[in-house]
Amino acid sequence: MEENLLPADSHEDKEEAPSIADFSCESSESFGYLLSKLGLTLMLTSYQANRLILINADDDELYISVKAFPRPMGLAVDQQRIVLGVHSQVFDFQRCDAVASSLEPMGLVKHCFSPSSSHFTGMINIHDIAWVMTGFGLSTPTFHVYA
Repeated sequence: MEENLLPADSHEDKEEAPSIADFSCESSESFGYLLSKLGLTLMLTSYQANRLILINADDDELYISVKAFPRPMGLAVDQQRIVLGVHSQVFDFQRCDAVASSLEPMGLVKHCFSPSSSHFTGMINIHDIAWVMTGFGLSTPTFHVYA
């Protein structure tokens, strides 16, 4: 099974985060097949590595995209939107499929989420984000907020 590491976009000071070469991944033989058949992309956050990691597959070949953010932790996703909580900010990405067909790897990218807004929160370390009736809620080590 081959792993393709796509270049990470820089959303932070490069001195704070390890380079993309510091990242490796192994999976079972059926993991890529499962992601492909279910049409899923797995999204993971790693505040230690300052990375948002997206994993999807075409048949059994895994594709991994690593994006740099300062301390990403909280993540909420639905069909039209992704909300990502980082060190001192909340990013809101809206679905924008018009450009998906022009993104690498060609033919594999079916949906694209583009940043639509950002809210600076101060250093609150957003751990959890969840959808609530009026929008989304956040949880930090010291308090909870519903927006």
